[in-house]
Amino acid sequence: MYLAIPNTKFSVIIPDSRLHTAIRGANWEGVGVVPDVAVSSSDALSVAHDHALRQLLILTPNGSWHEQLTRELHELSQIVGTNKGKR
Repeated sequence: MYLAIPNTKFSVIIPDSRLHTAIRGANWEGVGVVPDVAVSSSDALSVAHDHALRQLLILTPNGSWHEQLTRELHELSQIVGTNKGKR
């Protein structure tokens, strides 16, 4: 439900329904979702960054942007040691 107070810049969105998945018949509140790549929570950000850079490299044609992504991936690998092959 979307509510706006007239003549102000104030508005609020109030949930008025609940999502249920077709598979489980419930939502993910309190249980989360299954990740695409299973890693510990302490490694999640660096692994996600590594994965995103690798996917961008696959999709990016050779050129300056591709070279920048390669440098970023190399820097990330040096900092957190994530250069262990493709995920």
